[in-house]
Amino acid sequence: MRKTLLLGATALTGLAIAMPAYAQLDEIVVSARKREESLRDLPTSATVLTPDTIQDLVLDGVEDYLRQVPGAILVNGGPAYLTDISLRGQGGGRIGFSESAAGVYRNGIFAAGGGFGGRSFNRMDLFDLARFDVYRGPQGALYGRNAVGGAVNVITQRPKLGETEARAKLAASSFERLDAEGVFNTPLNDNWALRAGGFRYDQNGGQVESLSTGNQLDQREYFGVRGAVHGQVWNDAEVTATIEYYKAEEPAFANIGFNSGKGDPSPFFRANLNREAQVDIKEITTFLEFEKPLGFADFTAIGIYKYRNASRLNEDLDHFSAQLPTASDSTASQSEQYDRYGLEVRFSNPDPSSRLDWLVGADYLQSDEFVSTLQVVNMAVGLLKAGINSLDDFDERIMSYSAFGRVGYDIFENVEIDVQLRVQHDQKEIDLNAPVVAFVPGVRKQTLETDTTQLTPVASIKWQFDPDHMVYTRVGTGYRPGGFNQNAANRGGTTVQYDPETGISYELGWKGSFWDRHVSVDLSTFYMYTNDVQLVTADDSAIAVFVLQNAGDTDIYGAELEVRTRWDIGPGTFSTNTGLSTAYGEFRDGTQAVVSGMLLDLSGARVNRTRDYILNLSTTYSMPLFNTGLRGSATASVQAEGGGYENASGDTSDPGGRDLDHFDMLDLRFALFGDDWRASVYVKNLYDEIYRLQDISGNVYINEGRTFGGDLTLNF
Repeated sequence: MRKTLLLGATALTGLAIAMPAYAQLDEIVVSARKREESLRDLPTSATVLTPDTIQDLVLDGVEDYLRQVPGAILVNGGPAYLTDISLRGQGGGRIGFSESAAGVYRNGIFAAGGGFGGRSFNRMDLFDLARFDVYRGPQGALYGRNAVGGAVNVITQRPKLGETEARAKLAASSFERLDAEGVFNTPLNDNWALRAGGFRYDQNGGQVESLSTGNQLDQREYFGVRGAVHGQVWNDAEVTATIEYYKAEEPAFANIGFNSGKGDPSPFFRANLNREAQVDIKEITTFLEFEKPLGFADFTAIGIYKYRNASRLNEDLDHFSAQLPTASDSTASQSEQYDRYGLEVRFSNPDPSSRLDWLVGADYLQSDEFVSTLQVVNMAVGLLKAGINSLDDFDERIMSYSAFGRVGYDIFENVEIDVQLRVQHDQKEIDLNAPVVAFVPGVRKQTLETDTTQLTPVASIKWQFDPDHMVYTRVGTGYRPGGFNQNAANRGGTTVQYDPETGISYELGWKGSFWDRHVSVDLSTFYMYTNDVQLVTADDSAIAVFVLQNAGDTDIYGAELEVRTRWDIGPGTFSTNTGLSTAYGEFRDGTQAVVSGMLLDLSGARVNRTRDYILNLSTTYSMPLFNTGLRGSATASVQAEGGGYENASGDTSDPGGRDLDHFDMLDLRFALFGDDWRASVYVKNLYDEIYRLQDISGNVYINEGRTFGGDLTLNF
């Protein structure tokens, strides 16, 4: 199957380049350099997913989106709220309440943080999108903290002045899932408009069943509403204010983790599970955006405030933990309160056609996160039960501020040099309360602090050697702050603090268009050196908790290819999107880390989360249906990945080393649409490919199997 898919992808890509083309590709706009410009003019690797692409490919959660991006994978830590984005092999070292190595942004401002959903994007983030932008390679100069592997910027639709429109969508699919969403846009007067909408997704079935109760354990429910106003003030200034509320109910760790050591007979059934815990997340997020031309510059300001209240209660700890016998009847509960403020202001060149382009800005971030964890361990001792209750908590405060700038200059008519720089200062302070154990008086408290100042420059040169072809070279840097392992600190571990991680990347790329821009090709190669890599391992004490530690340095290199085509065939239009990437990396000599409780030499070991290949290929054919006034379309999408290791010890003598599973998946969609409606049916993962997403302490998490569905969209 895998060989067939790869050969088919190669053949279709070659066909796309070789055939005469008539239907021109749409122009794609990006804002990687904090201003809108054409993707083909951008001197860095980027992928953009538009609403049409999202609809054609039936993209659902963030995992579906990332499968369309070369060099990107989703690191799955069990429940959906624990997922992490890895770009170009960066971002695998993330655990608990630490920070990711891929920047997560909403409308251009940093939007990550916290342990209950602060690692990636939720369904509220992906609702009513204008664009889903992925900028690969370090973006530390203009995007700041965490953009070591790259940045992902989700841009939501703004209210549209002078337009009245509405959209409603109903969908049903496997696992008893029902979805409903709606959006409307209306003018308030000549200068103001309102856009509001919401969604509700209910999955009452699932693919994981409890043998004790017969209940489906992977039921989910998501609800969100958003309202935004956009207006013109002071003649030429624009203001956009957005508020949104999001609620998620998801299964917890032990429910969906397949643990054969606890008696589970297969990935689809749970044995000896005496509790069915749930994760509840509630968020409120607001944005305020302001833009005004000042003559000498364009001024932009964007602010964000996020509040989150989340918990996982009554987790079946003995089913999850390898250290506890199944009969111990132990539980774990955890809660989080998180709030964050962020503000970015910048001044930019008001004339994008000028030979000199520039931008200067500053940003500020402040967050406060309080987490409380309760564990109750009941161990049988003869005919009696001994109970040990422990309660620990931490309160972490982060303050970060930076100044950044960019200067681009056309040194010749077709040669541009671009230089960017950010100076960033991060302060972290954490109050830790050690476990309060039953019958043991007293609480040990401690406060830890750290601060870091970091420079992250970026420079590029591009040569537009003809109107349809450009080559570029780019040097980029990125930075991920250090921090504290809260569990290790609270429980007497030795790996309490870890240092910042920094990276520098060298990239060479070419972007070309053929046949009057009916076919576009983006090709890039890169090499990246990462210093003091933050690696997930087991602590070197008897407490057996996972921690982050600085393991040493890595070298990663790879290549990425994207091909887009569109042409007329017969009465319809045929389009393809192809992405193919490969990456390989090694730990440098002298790299050592504590893995599974023992010191392991990782010198020469392959960097985890680097894939031999990541392939995505989608094709769509759309045509009018005779003389009915209707149109129909058929879409096929292939996603395939292979090679690499789940953890850093994958190719060493460590018995815990694991390969990443290979997989090939095929999705199909057929749609019928008129002027103001669209109906479709689809199947995802047609061949029911099941593969391991991640193994955590013997708990194996798998992907979703074959699903069928249909939807109806009405436009008013």
